Amino acid sequence: MNGVNIKQLIRGFGKIYRPENKHRNKPLGKRESEANNRQKNLIEPDDLTRPGDLVSSGDLIKPDYLIKQWIERCVIDLSLCPFASAPYRAGKVRIVTCATDSAEGFLADIKAELDQLAGNSSEIETTLIAAEIALTDFLDFNEFLTSVEALLQVDNLEEDFQMASFHPHYRFAGVDEDDAGNYTNRAPYPIVQWLRTDTVARAAAATDTLAIPDANIVKLKNLESEKLRALFQWVK
Repeated sequence: MNGVNIKQLIRGFGKIYRPENKHRNKPLGKRESEANNRQKNLIEPDDLTRPGDLVSSGDLIKPDYLIKQWIERCVIDLSLCPFASAPYRAGKVRIVTCATDSAEGFLADIKAELDQLAGNSSEIETTLIAAEIALTDFLDFNEFLTSVEALLQVDNLEEDFQMASFHPHYRFAGVDEDDAGNYTNRAPYPIVQWLRTDTVARAAAATDTLAIPDANIVKLKNLESEKLRALFQWVK
């Protein structure tokens, strides 16, 4: 694969903010008291003109629908991941939302989806698992990812699958919290994504994928602030 390290490539999309001592840093996430009420007054997909229509920041819609909006308007339309469009349009991207309020419950769902993906060789290319309520604080999510990565080691799947991660308050190492570059990995909910290594390898063989993360940061920094806020309305 022309010397490209797959793990290096995947981690390029998810360079985690890892403070030396998190207690010396201001928490990056927000724990919203109304988190348990997200299912109230939800807007049904039929209430919108089409899946890509933007909603106002005050609207509440079904989590999977909001995630699809993020994929279409941010990931695909901005070409943040140039090889995301084909499997998404082909219906090979699985989106799972978890209503559990515990990290343990979320981890169990992530493990179940990894098992399902490992047993499915063709129909599903990648799976995104989103926490509707749990892990709203980014530092907690950051630490949680260690347990997620361990799942690959336990099942000897490190060569077959890779993990990517997203969060509403994602923060890259060494940058300010409000830096526009953070938006490359910001999503409506805490999300863990399982990707097939061979899929990423094919993409890397076709394009300079290692240049994508830095190019995305430049692209988002060049967006007008109003445009950025309109696309990522759920970032508070």
